[in-house]
Amino acid sequence: MEDNACPAPEISLSTLIVEVSPGDPSPPLLKCVSFEEVGAEGGNPPSKDIRLDWDQSQPAQDSALKFNYYYIYAAASKNGPYFKYDSIADIDSLTTIVAYNTGLRHFYLNKSTGACNFISRSSDTLSLMTLKMTPKPAFSSNQADLSWNPLIPNSSLLPFDTRGVYEIWMENPANSGAWRMVGETTSSGTTSYLDDRPLCGDSLRYQIRVTDTIAGCQSKSTIEQGYFSDQLNLDVLNLDSVSVNADGNAILSWESTQYGDVQDYLVLFNDPVSGWRVVSTLPVGTPMPYEWTDSRADERAEQFKIVSVDSCGNQSDELLVSSHKTILLKGNINRCEGFVKLGWKPYGGKLNNAVPAEYRVIAQITEFGVPGPATVLFSGTGEDTSFTQNSLKKGAEYCFYVQAVDASGNVTSSSNRICLDASVPQPSRVLYVAQVTNNENRKSIDIRAFVDGEADVAGFDIEKSSEKYGIYEKIGDVEMPSSPPYVIYFSDYAVDPTTTYFYRISARPSCGTAKRDTVSNIGRNIVLTAKPNANRSNSLVWSPYEEWGGVVGQYDIYRSINKQNKFSYIGTVDGNDTTYVDIIKDFEKETGRFCYFVIATETGNPLSILNDNGLPYTSLSNTVCVNQKARVFVPTAFRPGSDVEVNKTFGPSMRFEDVAEYDFYILNRWGKVVFQTNEPGEEWDGKVDGQEAPTGVYVYYLKYSTQEDVPEEERGTFTLIN
Repeated sequence: MEDNACPAPEISLSTLIVEVSPGDPSPPLLKCVSFEEVGAEGGNPPSKDIRLDWDQSQPAQDSALKFNYYYIYAAASKNGPYFKYDSIADIDSLTTIVAYNTGLRHFYLNKSTGACNFISRSSDTLSLMTLKMTPKPAFSSNQADLSWNPLIPNSSLLPFDTRGVYEIWMENPANSGAWRMVGETTSSGTTSYLDDRPLCGDSLRYQIRVTDTIAGCQSKSTIEQGYFSDQLNLDVLNLDSVSVNADGNAILSWESTQYGDVQDYLVLFNDPVSGWRVVSTLPVGTPMPYEWTDSRADERAEQFKIVSVDSCGNQSDELLVSSHKTILLKGNINRCEGFVKLGWKPYGGKLNNAVPAEYRVIAQITEFGVPGPATVLFSGTGEDTSFTQNSLKKGAEYCFYVQAVDASGNVTSSSNRICLDASVPQPSRVLYVAQVTNNENRKSIDIRAFVDGEADVAGFDIEKSSEKYGIYEKIGDVEMPSSPPYVIYFSDYAVDPTTTYFYRISARPSCGTAKRDTVSNIGRNIVLTAKPNANRSNSLVWSPYEEWGGVVGQYDIYRSINKQNKFSYIGTVDGNDTTYVDIIKDFEKETGRFCYFVIATETGNPLSILNDNGLPYTSLSNTVCVNQKARVFVPTAFRPGSDVEVNKTFGPSMRFEDVAEYDFYILNRWGKVVFQTNEPGEEWDGKVDGQEAPTGVYVYYLKYSTQEDVPEEERGTFTLIN
């Protein structure tokens, strides 16, 4: 570089870097592609155009750069080929129009900047949304089935600056300009929509729109028009149930219509004379259930249907509707035998889309003018159509109705109510077997029972069976006690105390019929068994007592020894236990015969029934005896001259000595018998014919048996030491 202006001319050298930008790479932002109609003039149809809206690139273009053109690229197919359709030289011109009839439907932009005509990146490609609309059904259309292509081709997404959903717009009536949004899709990936339009007859136009919330423009689809004429009412109203209230009127319930243009419900009744006819017209929104006040459902079964009428006057098809018929309940009372026989016609219809799963008989009993709560007396299957109520309370009023119930238990239908005065004999309210016990002295099983002194009964039959649920046979009868306490007694002598028997008591009604008035609980005697064990114990097992109003609180065990009549308490077990092991090793010096019985004691009687001593009732088992086998211990040597007394003689040592048979022999080495006895406890003193036997090894033989047992033998050797 040379500076000729300086007083002292000078030359210097420098390196400079100049960065030249060829152009702006940022693309313009294509925002909206919209179908537009230009108003018709002179009766001509409107022209159709496609409007493109875009924003300048972001960030903004460098002001030092020269802007050349926006280039518009278009294609008839989303997959191309795309060609340069137009160029716009004004940087601030951000919209253009493409004639619809060109067939171009897919667009993107770029721009040219700089002296070198630098081309930016391309914008996103947007497509014109082409709407397809099918009125459904083809006849009497009341739905518009809409579908369209996505705004961004081959993508389930919408541009970031939009609301992320497709908006459904409708013009009603068509060509009125009265556009309004009637719905939107649930997501950006949904390109179909079903719009309900129940009109009596009108033309509608639809358009799909996507709103850009930044630019403020809308992408709009093509417009489709259809004629909608609701000439059919497709409503199918199913009755939830029909019932009969306490006034004998039918009450009906049904779910609300799902059609928005329905205005009224029609209640149809199948008249026994004139057939189906409308008996009520009810506006939509009428509270449920509905009561038909002209009903006679307490005298007859009444059948109903529900249909609807829409805003166009169309009535729904009654042939598609299932009918429901009320339950008609009838009943007769047998005053002598004290029962009511109920019968009903099944429910005529479905509850919760199925036949009733069960029928319940419900009664309200009024005694002394005071109504009691409604109580379920019977729950049967969907096949049951009758029920018998026994044990009527004298002088009470019974009001019955039947309820049909679906499988879930939530949907029901109730019948008419019938009320009957139970002027019947008073049945037994109490018939309770308080005790079945073994009587060892009388060789019988004794029965004690409490009865209802106010019951209208002629007497009581005592019945016995060998099985709890077997056949019971009458073994005796007892008259009704004439005064308190109302307790009856019976002794059964035709028994084996080691056998289980079941007893019950039946009340004979005063009407003289064969039917029992009341049957008591069952009483069962206790049968005890015992078994001797080798480990010096006896095992006891007994059948449980049954059945008290309470439970068996405990079993007490008693024992006697050596055939004594005196029994002593030896232990207690819980009422759920029926076994006991008696350890008898402390009684080895006894004869070995042990006898037992068990006493069961009740606890928790719900009626607080006690015996004459104010104590809980008990039951005594049979008495059972066992013999412990004798235990034998034989020494291996003895010395007659010993200072120890027990060593001076030789013989078996017996434990539990109740021996039925006893033979004891001693033999020398040559097999000669040197001692013999049949008396337990008699032993050999070591002498033969008064002379001392020689020292040596001898053989013994012992044969014995315990009472009621098979004989046993023992052999062995021992040494005699002099």
